[in-house]
Amino acid sequence: MTLLRRTPLFSALREEVFDRLMGAVAVQAYRARQPLFRQGDPATCMFVVLDGWVKYFHLNRSGLETVIDVVSTGRSFGETLAPVGGVYEGSADAATPARVARLPAGALREALTDSREMVDAVLRLSNDWATSLIRTFQRFHHQGIDERLARLILSLSPEREGRSCFPLPYAKSLIADQLGVDKATISRSFRRLRELGVIVDKRDVAIENVGRLERELAPGRGASTPPARAARNVAPI
Repeated sequence: MTLLRRTPLFSALREEVFDRLMGAVAVQAYRARQPLFRQGDPATCMFVVLDGWVKYFHLNRSGLETVIDVVSTGRSFGETLAPVGGVYEGSADAATPARVARLPAGALREALTDSREMVDAVLRLSNDWATSLIRTFQRFHHQGIDERLARLILSLSPEREGRSCFPLPYAKSLIADQLGVDKATISRSFRRLRELGVIVDKRDVAIENVGRLERELAPGRGASTPPARAARNVAPI
């Protein structure tokens, strides 16, 4: 449970509160594309990704899918809905094989009653989530697809300077959905990123110089191709 202890939701808790929560946690392994929950299901748990990636998405009345987020190791979700007994506003599937910790809503409600630190953590994560959605909305309106893709690739890099080589953690088709474009558009954008020193061969990525890429993406210097969106994807909010 070391990883859980380090997450923003649990890191500031008193030991006795944390230990009580861990007594209620269940860890489950998921296959790629296996659902965690479906839109409209009762919000009976919150989740922490221990390993792998989870896709969180919304379906409109016509069945068109919008990817809201792709959640990585150490991040939590559902902590704002579970305590109030609502329903999940979207669906979640494992984007890759994943291990996920599930904390029942009742245990979370009890911790919120007993621990000011837990209340502060949930409020902080809610604010971070709202801020992230606003920034995503702004990127869709003010950045071209090449810049959005370059920033995503940069965020996945394990290195912060020099050369960086790493595998894409999930499929290019999910990256396309995450950025709101179709597969053909994302393929063209990957090819154009070669001019910025980003080489992608199947799932293998090589950034020639991380610092140079960060400088290219500095305000006023980002890639400026017009935003392109597939009809089946809209802005995340």
